[in-house]
Amino acid sequence: MNSTGDPFSVNIPLTAPVPAFFIAVALVAGTLGCFTAGIVVALTAVGVLMAAAVLFRSKTAILLTIAALIGALNVQIHRVEVPAAIEYGQEQKFVGSIDEVTERDYGTFLTVTLDSIDGVLAAPRAKAAVTLLPDSSMLLNLSAGELIQFRGVASAPGSRLLLPDERNYDAENIRQGIAVSILSSDKRVTLRGDASGLMNAFRRLRTHFVEAILGADFSTGTATFLAACLAGDDSMVSPITRETFSITGLAHLLALSGTHVAIITLLFSLILIPLRAFGRRRLRAWLLIAALWFFALLTGLSPSVVRAVTMATVMLLARILERSVSPFQSLSVAAILIIIFD
Repeated sequence: MNSTGDPFSVNIPLTAPVPAFFIAVALVAGTLGCFTAGIVVALTAVGVLMAAAVLFRSKTAILLTIAALIGALNVQIHRVEVPAAIEYGQEQKFVGSIDEVTERDYGTFLTVTLDSIDGVLAAPRAKAAVTLLPDSSMLLNLSAGELIQFRGVASAPGSRLLLPDERNYDAENIRQGIAVSILSSDKRVTLRGDASGLMNAFRRLRTHFVEAILGADFSTGTATFLAACLAGDDSMVSPITRETFSITGLAHLLALSGTHVAIITLLFSLILIPLRAFGRRRLRAWLLIAALWFFALLTGLSPSVVRAVTMATVMLLARILERSVSPFQSLSVAAILIIIFD
């Protein structure tokens, strides 16, 4: 670590080992094995590898095999399952919390985590892509983090024939963990208050934060740009602005990434400079970690932000523990966390 005390200026030995990278590779191998060959074949293969590792008494091989096992089991834990109470083609009553809201001219599109279907509890983490026709939501101010009740008809993924150049939304939904699509033309869509849970609380906070930006004394262009950069809400950025940013090679500024995390880190570091002056560098590092993860939660835990925040956290922890760290090592740790939780 250099004498400046900068948490991101850590001396990196060229020969630093990178065991986290190999653990990440083993985790990916177990994940892909379960996806392609199925859980039985994946567990059998992992069992054979574990037996070989124990036979040859290789601690490294045992560790990597355990990582592959975690990857295979993780697929089963996160597998998308359609709730048993769903009856395709039949109108049903749904209750759930709103995760995302997208307003368009021909309807409102929601991502909803279902709580119940016709009064029957839904499967844990069961998500639905909901299309509300204009008559259903025109009088409601829908926002993420709220509990919604509506009637609609669910359709099975892949049940609709696609035109040659048509986008396959069902396949995209499945990759995003969405189990079912629901169409609602019910005019009695109602909001039932705030949904419970930490992420829903942060979704509501994000909505209030964006509203505060839009209500401040900024021009429309500046307000929408700040909402995209600070809260990750680019839904209000006009197509013309997007095209302008794309032509000038600055489109990445509208999508939260490591650049935004670095800027946020710099700003908080400057704010916390007095702690450094009083010799409270460890407290400063802990506060930086808390601020970064608050920003990650506020912006919805997008993979690009989680990756950057995790890397920054590893480097800050290295500063607290007075250890050297490799950026490649911290990137591998970020990959492991993202794969396990998503």
